Formats: sequence, C-alpha cells, structure tokens
Amino acid sequence: MGGLGILVARSLVEQGARHLVLLGRNAPNSQVQTQIQELEASGTRVTVAQVDVSQRQDLANIFTEIEKSGVKLAGVFHAAGLLDDGGLLQLNWQRFEKVMAAKVMGAWNLHTLTQNQLLDFFVLFSSATALFGSPGQANHVAANSFLML
Repeated sequence: MGGLGILVARSLVEQGARHLVLLGRNAPNSQVQTQIQELEASGTRVTVAQVDVSQRQDLANIFTEIEKSGVKLAGVFHAAGLLDDGGLLQLNWQRFEKVMAAKVMGAWNLHTLTQNQLLDFFVLFSSATALFGSPGQANHVAANSFLML
C-alpha cells in the first residue's frame, strides 16, 4: 500500500476494476486511507489486508478468502520493497535477508500460490538498480535482479 501500489490501484479503477485487494506489511496511513476511500467512492470494493507476502501461510490465507468471496482473481501486481542501505562490507546476511524477503520470497509465494490459476496478468515491479547497480544497495540490487530472471 505504498506509493506505487496506490498508483497501480488508481489506474486499475480508472480502467474499470471493481474489486481490489490491497496488501501491505503495515496498516495504511491516513493519506493512503483517504486514497482508498476515494477508490471506494468511485464504486470499487476495496479490501485491505495487513500481511507480509514473504510469509507463505499468511498469504495463502488471503488467497483462500479471495476464493471464498466468489470474485475471480484476475491478476497480481507485486510492488513490495524495503531498503536497508549500507556499504557492502557492512551488509551482513540478516540485512540482505530483510531486504530480499519482501521482493524475492514475496514474488515466489505469489507465483506458487497462483500458478494454477488462469490470471490475466502477473506483474513484478523491479528497479533499474537490477541493471545498473546502486552504491550502498547491494541487497536491493540482488532482490530486484531476482525478479528479472
């Protein structure tokens, strides 16, 4: 439910989407909540769930709820990301893992939980850092590079 996610949600509504499920590690802040209310005012049903997509079972529970709702899942946009910048020598495995979990495990979990569904789209947001690198962001570069495989 960060900036990119809300932009995608707004674009989907402008293109006719009438049901959205927005996921985020954190509850929406007041600015995001206002934007969600605007989406709902346009006639779109918006469901918000606080979940870490790197946690497979928690994500599986969300997909079960979507299935129970009777609304077909048309697609997935994965825009999760986390930064923990530092020089390469200061980045221990825990700092790599923290940054990579949202993008890498989130993408993998979304893939495995939807691979048998007929989706119209499955979109993973990477970054130019995957191609060009970025000083102090080796963990972020690695996570984004995974999404390009």
